[in-house]
Amino acid sequence: MKLWKKILIGVTATILAIILVLCVTVYAIWHNEFSTIASMKLVRERNDAHLDGAVYTMNVKGDFYLDEFVKQGGEETVATDQNTDKPDFTSTTLLRLILDYADNVEEAVEIASAYDLHDSAKTSYHYMVADASGKSAVLEWVNGTDATDNDGSKRELKVTYNDNDAHIGDMEASTDYQVITNFVIQPGYYDGSPVEDKKGYDRYERIYEELNKTNGIVEDEKAAMDILSIVGRRSWKNDDGNGCTVHSVVYNLTDKTMMWIPNENYDDPDAVFTFSLED
Repeated sequence: MKLWKKILIGVTATILAIILVLCVTVYAIWHNEFSTIASMKLVRERNDAHLDGAVYTMNVKGDFYLDEFVKQGGEETVATDQNTDKPDFTSTTLLRLILDYADNVEEAVEIASAYDLHDSAKTSYHYMVADASGKSAVLEWVNGTDATDNDGSKRELKVTYNDNDAHIGDMEASTDYQVITNFVIQPGYYDGSPVEDKKGYDRYERIYEELNKTNGIVEDEKAAMDILSIVGRRSWKNDDGNGCTVHSVVYNLTDKTMMWIPNENYDDPDAVFTFSLED
């Protein structure tokens, strides 16, 4: 065999070996990411006439590397600062921490209390947490009134439990369940603000009204979803600039399942998706 042919074969073999090593290396490092992307599946087409986006499902493989992120101190660039010695996180990280590490309401409150919550929108935050025991709590980071706490520097976590909320109002005191919509429930927060700033209060009252009919007990996921459909923003008539409800979800905390409906398609059986934590 001529020398140049031997050289060509050697170079080709070397290149192929390098490509093989690169492919193995890339797969070893990013195989979970590749599997995640490959799992994407279109389950519902886009429908512009109903303002529906397309719906996809995806099975996420691998790790969030949340532990490593937390060890690094989380977000360092923030728009507001509560000026304490607690680690600083934005709401998305805090929610991920609660979802990953809290087994019940008290553990969720403990996690939320251990961090400063920051935001870039200069707005208030509130979340509800609940567990299979029937306990729930509303977490709100506020200071003073809506007109005075926008910079977030003095906000503190206020926790309102479902069995200890008489200070919120008579309606809340008379029930063992909780409701939140788009406004802060802390008394006095909207003092001095126009009534229209308390967006969602009408829907808040309507949900309570529906739950009171059955003493807070709903027959099943469908019955709970029916209540959500009543206050869907396409059909809810008021003057606070409602658009559309992007999705509605009912969580079964005992079975660890969820019913999910996109874009207020409550009457379409093909728009009902169920998921299980065990899947």
